[in-house]
Amino acid sequence: MTMPVYKAPQNDVVMAVVGLQFTHSQLKAIFDRLTNTCVTGTCQPCGSPNVHCYLINQAALVLVSSKGEKEVGQSLKEISCALVEAMVNQSVLTQ
Repeated sequence: MTMPVYKAPQNDVVMAVVGLQFTHSQLKAIFDRLTNTCVTGTCQPCGSPNVHCYLINQAALVLVSSKGEKEVGQSLKEISCALVEAMVNQSVLTQ
């Protein structure tokens, strides 16, 4: 449930936060559905052997991993420093 929060004493400034709440299993199911689909037929889906896929946030914390829940919550840099360095070099991530 979302409700407006008014800043006192002038009740004319509205501040609000909007969010979405769902379980990790729901997020993982969406991730799997999207990343295990190969539209062109020339790609390797995340379910392929030797392919590792991650959903990360801006801080490079792993939200979902194709390798399972063991890596969830870890920094991607702890998992693969070389990958993070390559992403920084290509301006995908910032330090």
